[in-house]
This record gives sequence, C-alpha cells and structure tokens, in this order.
Amino acid sequence: MKIVFIPSCGIGHEVLNGVWIVKQNVLTTVDTKIRCDEGAKLFKEGGKDIIFCTGGIFLPSYLQTKPASRLMKEYLVSQHRIPHERIGIEEESLDSWQNVEIMKKVLEDRGVKIDEAEISIVSHWLHTIRLKRILRYQGFRKIKRFGLRYPVGWRMWVSEFLNNILTLIDPAGRSERVQKEREKRKQS
Repeated sequence: MKIVFIPSCGIGHEVLNGVWIVKQNVLTTVDTKIRCDEGAKLFKEGGKDIIFCTGGIFLPSYLQTKPASRLMKEYLVSQHRIPHERIGIEEESLDSWQNVEIMKKVLEDRGVKIDEAEISIVSHWLHTIRLKRILRYQGFRKIKRFGLRYPVGWRMWVSEFLNNILTLIDPAGRSERVQKEREKRKQS
C-alpha cells in the first residue's frame, strides 16, 4: 500500500492581509492547508492508494471542536475532489507520536502490513525529520520525506529543534515531558 501521510498542524486561525483572525474549526492557511494542498498534489500525480490525515482535538474549544483530521478530510474532498473513501483518518491523537501510533493501529486493523507499506510524509521539512524517526520506531520501513519549505516563526524552529532531539531520545513518546504536554492538550 502506498500512503500519503499528512499530519495536522494549525487549526482555528486564518491569516488575512498578515493579520491572524480567530475562527473556530478552520484549517490555517500558513501550514495545515499547505500540507493538504501538497498532499493532494502528490496523490493526484498517481501511484498512491490513500491519503491518511492525522490529528484529534488538541486546541482549546474556542479554536477547535472537531478533530483536525476530519477538517482536513472535508477540505481535501471539497477543495481537491479526492474521493472520501480514499482518505483515511484517525481522530484521537494529540501530538506527532500519537499521530503515527494511532495511524499504525488503524492501518493494521485494515490489514495493511506496516513493514511493506510505502509512506510519504508531507509536512514542514523540520517536522518530517522527527516523523521519519517515529515511523521507523513504529515499524514502517519504506519512508519518503516530502519536506515543505514554508515560513515558520522562531518559536516553531526552536520547538521543532527540541522535539527532534527529544525524539532521538524517546521515539515512543513516553517521556514525562511528552505526557505533560499531552495532558495540557486534552480538552475536558
């Protein structure tokens, strides 16, 4: 099976003329929509079986009440006319570690042999480094990185750098730091 893997990112903000506007359950134009657009392009080039979108509800309710992966699927169907049955989702993950862990479970439940699946990661290039490490830890062997180069702020650079180091130490995402961050992301 050949899979286009699109992890979620920003939800609940729109940027108009350089101004961030809060809008509940909206994919941000500065990252998540870019990932979806590029993932759709890769899928349409042919040779891929499915697109798999990951991401649950990981932001406060004023930004997000629907799982990110569901919003991404709706966008891919409406804007790119990808058949809904060709898009897989998981709606529970709160971070990159869980994106991969839960996606793996969904794929295995569908009979996909993880070590034989070819997975193409579509995300910011810094993020693909970490995701590749996590995918390998989870048993994926045929991994391609489609690292996108869109602008991110200095906080994202620092966060990705630190998370890449953390992933080297903790590819399973079981450390105390990761667990605390997950707890912060859970909605009541």
